[in-house]
Amino acid sequence: MKKMNIKKILVGTAAGAVMLGSMAIPVLAAKPANDVLVKNWFVYNRSSDFAKLWDDNKATVLDNGGVGFTFNNVGATTWYTAYLKAHYNGDLTGKTITANVSVTEDNATFVTRGDGSTSTVGIVIKSAEGNWGVNDYWWPTNRQLLSALGTDVDIIASTSDSNRANWINICGLPATDATIHSGPDCGYARGVALTGGTASFQLNSFTVAE
Repeated sequence: MKKMNIKKILVGTAAGAVMLGSMAIPVLAAKPANDVLVKNWFVYNRSSDFAKLWDDNKATVLDNGGVGFTFNNVGATTWYTAYLKAHYNGDLTGKTITANVSVTEDNATFVTRGDGSTSTVGIVIKSAEGNWGVNDYWWPTNRQLLSALGTDVDIIASTSDSNRANWINICGLPATDATIHSGPDCGYARGVALTGGTASFQLNSFTVAE
């Protein structure tokens, strides 16, 4: 796997491959020394009416020191949340990334933009912005269902060489695959919203460790 220097939480579902969800969380007694919640986190929403139309806002800082956001309801808006994102300009080779997250909801029904498929949440790494290629965008296969996530859940991703097969790109190919693909014309974050009820997502901590 190539060196990647941008990390994000990805919320949504990907066309033909994987996808992600939302979360919320309880108070942490103490944060690890390598916690990266000091970074500026932004919530990225995409429109279901217009291609490539995005809206981004700074994530809400929570009393427990984490960050979060409230999911949009498609009965009142056409915006679907796709990312909770921060930049991390460090070497992620051979690291373990841990996101502690929670989802709180009240009679919520999660739905993905476009096809309404299962809504999940996971970690995503991008090494480029703008005109990125198929091998600049990776997520691990251990996605979590938003509807069953609950509180204080650790989502863990390792970038060690032995774990390469558990990372896939936007075309659903693992990091062990040598296929040349012109990309990026495969699926990536569709985004998640609600068709009823209310729900919020919280990122309690995000750590990068050896």
